Amino acid sequence: MKKIVTSFVALLLSTVFAALSLSAQASVLLYEEGKHYAVVSKTLSSKPNVTEYFSFYCPHCYKFEFVAKEIEKGLPDSVKFQKSHVDFMRSATPETQQALSRALVAADKLDVGHKMIEAIFAHIHKDRKPFSGEADIRKLFVENGVDGKKFDNAMKSFSVKGAANKMKKAQSDFAFGRGINSVPTFVVNGKYQLLAAELKSMEDYQNLVNYLLEKKE
Repeated sequence: MKKIVTSFVALLLSTVFAALSLSAQASVLLYEEGKHYAVVSKTLSSKPNVTEYFSFYCPHCYKFEFVAKEIEKGLPDSVKFQKSHVDFMRSATPETQQALSRALVAADKLDVGHKMIEAIFAHIHKDRKPFSGEADIRKLFVENGVDGKKFDNAMKSFSVKGAANKMKKAQSDFAFGRGINSVPTFVVNGKYQLLAAELKSMEDYQNLVNYLLEKKE
């Protein structure tokens, strides 16, 4: 009787391990390069992160903001979510778009990042009010409770200008120097771009992000 029980347990464990192995293989095969994600860099970033390339002037970015928020909320504490603003949209001058890049960084430094992202998106897409330059951006910040002098100092600071310049360079260097030409674009660990065509739900986005965060190749 003992031998029968032992054999049954061994068979059960063997079946479980086989199922787990098949499940693991299925999860690996579930996501394919060129179909679910694209490789846009040879190397992984030094620290785990998810970057969204976007523009405040992009209507798709405005509609996808809830996706960005959900991705950020679903990340482990060790993974940083960051936004990188681009300046190639035709809806505004490059100078205004570059000022918005600096404003994005300034908002983060002033601890009003999420608040001002929502306010800027709403200003452009909901209220239909264009920005004519930095003065209009400053006005919106002040209307949302930011001290005008602190905004001015942040916008002029070397750290804010440096971070905005890095966004500009990342935009040009994207995909082995081909540059980025569409937004929103999500990139995991600086190497893997999510391809949205095959992603049908928020769960799809989060599962693919988690898969790519673990990918070391």
